[in-house]
Amino acid sequence: MTLEPTVSGKGAGKSAAIGGRWAAQSSSELAARAQRVLMRIGNNFDGPVIARSQGARLWDADGKEYLDFGSGQLCATVGHNHPHVVAALQRAGASVIHLDTKLVSEDVILLAERLVAMVPSSLNRVTFVNTGSESTELAIKAAKRFTKGFEVVGIARSFHGLTGQAAASTYSYRRSGYGPQPPGHFAIPAPYCYRCPLGQTYPTCQFACIKTGFDLYDAQSVGAPAAFIAEPILSSGGIIEPPAGYFAELKRQCLERGLLLILDEAQ
Repeated sequence: MTLEPTVSGKGAGKSAAIGGRWAAQSSSELAARAQRVLMRIGNNFDGPVIARSQGARLWDADGKEYLDFGSGQLCATVGHNHPHVVAALQRAGASVIHLDTKLVSEDVILLAERLVAMVPSSLNRVTFVNTGSESTELAIKAAKRFTKGFEVVGIARSFHGLTGQAAASTYSYRRSGYGPQPPGHFAIPAPYCYRCPLGQTYPTCQFACIKTGFDLYDAQSVGAPAAFIAEPILSSGGIIEPPAGYFAELKRQCLERGLLLILDEAQ
């Protein structure tokens, strides 16, 4: 059976394009196929099967239209199929797609130069990875290598990834059933002023969440500090913005203990 593409997207029905092929099945039928052959990473595949996307909109295999308020996976807020992004992908596909780690292309150098130009002069090197979990793993490995310690402190309700040390530093998402975690991971109370876990009120609290947390860390530490990892705004833990002065005090406490401070813009 030959199916013709629907230009408008609305009423596309079963003529939606998926992966370059015409889907002759409904979104629910395709979802059932996904359940049979795909392993879940975090969530089940219980949503519609998407046929195409444009801007802030998605269309499933039945032609139903959705607004995507998360811009995909939240961390690449450029919308869907922006012409500039599509053109860049096409240019890359026509020149270099994949290289060994010992090799590099000019586009990679150009991107690194642009990033370095945006940040303070002391931050003059970058490295590129595929996922947020990888970046967390790399940052923690670098901290351990530099300090020769292994203890990593984080914030309760934080999210830093789903692999190894990234998962061990995540306190807002599915820790049950995955133990034991790597040794040397600690959490301090979250700076959640709206519902303070310590029953305090900012600013009279004088950052009790930091002081209490580090008192507990000091009591458990074996003297091998490596890093403190924090989200500037806690993401999956509730979109929690720490109060003014929080990170200045956090940095002071880290310097006292020889902990490197890692800031992870997780999502």
